[in-house]
Amino acid sequence: MNNSRIKLLKNIHFRGDLKGKYEAKIISNANNDSKISLIETTISETEVCSELDFFNHNYNNLEYAKVEDVTINLANNKDLKDYRFVEDITNLKIGDVSLSKQMKDGSITFGVIQGRAMFTLKKEDEVLINFYRKPKEDLEIIFPDIEKKRRKEGLLKLLKSISFLFLAICLVFFLVFIISNIDFDVKKKQFYEFKDKVETKLTSKTIKLTNSGGQNYALLTIDGIKQKFLLDTGASMSTVPSDFIDQLIKKGYITPEIHFIKHEQFRIADGNIIKGGIWRIPKIKIGSETIYNVEFSSVSSKNAPFLLGMSTLERLGNYSIVPNENKIIINK
Repeated sequence: MNNSRIKLLKNIHFRGDLKGKYEAKIISNANNDSKISLIETTISETEVCSELDFFNHNYNNLEYAKVEDVTINLANNKDLKDYRFVEDITNLKIGDVSLSKQMKDGSITFGVIQGRAMFTLKKEDEVLINFYRKPKEDLEIIFPDIEKKRRKEGLLKLLKSISFLFLAICLVFFLVFIISNIDFDVKKKQFYEFKDKVETKLTSKTIKLTNSGGQNYALLTIDGIKQKFLLDTGASMSTVPSDFIDQLIKKGYITPEIHFIKHEQFRIADGNIIKGGIWRIPKIKIGSETIYNVEFSSVSSKNAPFLLGMSTLERLGNYSIVPNENKIIINK
């Protein structure tokens, strides 16, 4: 028996209370979120947590693959004395995020950030592996009864092989008989029809629409809010009432400093021009399709409609609208 020691790196998960400062840069283009960087930040009362606790979190977290300028304060735990935190911390996740005391300096916003931090460290651990070597067998003992049993088993195997061979020959003759009576032209036509149906199903997705008063509506989900939007291919941009934007701001899903793009003037159906704004919504869901960073215009006129315009439809890619069947087909 030989013993060998190897060194392995294992992940240890931690959690603690995070408080510090941040800086947020403006969006470089409509397809990217603004960048929030941590500065002068401290994670206090840090303690070990289970892997289940680490991965059981909601999706409204800030996540960082690598962080700098973060100080770790440990809870009173002797088992943590060998960790090098600043050099090794990875996979930082901040939940229950609270941003306050914002201050702008040109195109950069500074403020205070608080939340519940979870992160991962790697620890080197030694594992002892034992290798066993099977003893060499120098002697072979033959027992007459065992040899007789082996010959009997060999005969049974031979009979089984002959039986399988006979069945295989019968099966071949049966298949030849079946194949000789098949109309291949009919089968070929049926195969191509089936193939076309399968390919159509595999290479496309369908978004169902509802019809009301001769108009088609699509159901959109934004931050858990389900809302019917009137399908309007004549509208260049999707539109929501300003009250809906206020609702998303109150819930904390969007913030004016990060998601507001610019003020704009819009011409409504009666020909009047009203003021509004353009906002970037981080994520919307239409049917089974999820689209990120979608621009919506907001207007504050009375009874402002929810319109699904071309700015959103074009993000679906190669699509076609089938109004008679109340659906949108997305081709992959």
